[in-house]
Amino acid sequence: MVIVKSLLLSDILGKDTLCMKKILKFVFIFLFCTMSTCTATTALQYTLTDDGVLTIHTEKEGEITTFDLLESTKYKHLIISGKTNSLDMHILQLFATHCVSIDLTDTQVQFNRIKAQNFMDFEYLEEFRCPKTITLIEFQAFNNCPNLKTVVLPKTLKEVEFETFQNCPKLEVKIPANVKIGKRAFRDSKVTIIDPIPEPETEVPSCRFCSWLLDWMRFDSGYDKKKNV
Repeated sequence: MVIVKSLLLSDILGKDTLCMKKILKFVFIFLFCTMSTCTATTALQYTLTDDGVLTIHTEKEGEITTFDLLESTKYKHLIISGKTNSLDMHILQLFATHCVSIDLTDTQVQFNRIKAQNFMDFEYLEEFRCPKTITLIEFQAFNNCPNLKTVVLPKTLKEVEFETFQNCPKLEVKIPANVKIGKRAFRDSKVTIIDPIPEPETEVPSCRFCSWLLDWMRFDSGYDKKKNV
């Protein structure tokens, strides 16, 4: 009899615990949506055009929320600028999978890297523009993106880890020769290795006297004579 009562008591407590977890989960979702709404209306700046381009600008890290990406379901092209962190990128991973193009050129990402598997299995993605300050693209970041055709890489890039662009058969990309490439990073893709992009030479200011002096010494001054008129 005592054993039966203890079993019944444990069942009741177990059900109460389950109910409590559901209530806490509901409260958490409610608070999260409320905070998202406040953030979207006060902190973020975003616009949606008629042709489906969603532009988001963030002043602080961690400002992008599910509300901002779910509030407008018609966008196909996403442009983000400003500061972001790993949480922002994780939200993109969950709620931007339908995008045809993603432009992060003017985005400051945390640790100057694209995290592993961040844009993996983006079925509709055709074009991606990397942040212009990244130095590393981690493993499988774009693995299995069957329609990805164009990836714009910055001059700051130093390494692409293994299987990063694996299973992207439509991708055509140019990689500087000084970038470290991991195993199977571009398997099934068309890759062209190019020479490192040289740094622009410092322009020498035009000087009429220097040009005349060099000419007198029978050296080619290299100056544009039209500028010295």
